[in-house]
Amino acid sequence: MKKRQMMLMLLLFLTCLLLVFAGCGRNNDADRIEDTAGGLDDENSEMELTVGSGDVSYAYNADIPTGYPYDLCPIYDPSKVNIAMESEDQDFISYTVNLLTVDEVKKVKTFYKALNPQSSNDMGTMAIYIFESENGIDYASVTVMDNPDEADKEFETSITISVGLGK
Repeated sequence: MKKRQMMLMLLLFLTCLLLVFAGCGRNNDADRIEDTAGGLDDENSEMELTVGSGDVSYAYNADIPTGYPYDLCPIYDPSKVNIAMESEDQDFISYTVNLLTVDEVKKVKTFYKALNPQSSNDMGTMAIYIFESENGIDYASVTVMDNPDEADKEFETSITISVGLGK
């Protein structure tokens, strides 16, 4: 149980780190997410970070990491991957993904609520959903948040997903 709490704390830390990186975007109208003709921006730049003794990768507009458990927590569509991280220790594999979408927060919340989370907390412009697998070890948390920057609406909604999988 202590390892699970430690892993959850690590995921929360990484989620906070993710939100900081997500807020460091450019303010350029050319970078606005386009949802017309089915296309979203395709700009890639990657950076490797080392945290403690393990590796965590940070990538702007990255791909979802290989091995991501879509069955535990699906990726909202349409969305653009803003940041994707994967980390691993002897007991867990963790994924943290930040998505941006032009859809309104209400539509995104409806999508994740329909997946029947074990718990949820809806605070209006932000909601948190917790999913747990049948094995009682694997879990996912989804934070859906409205873009509060009225002057810069490159996206309407940010979705941060943190997943922990037991080995």
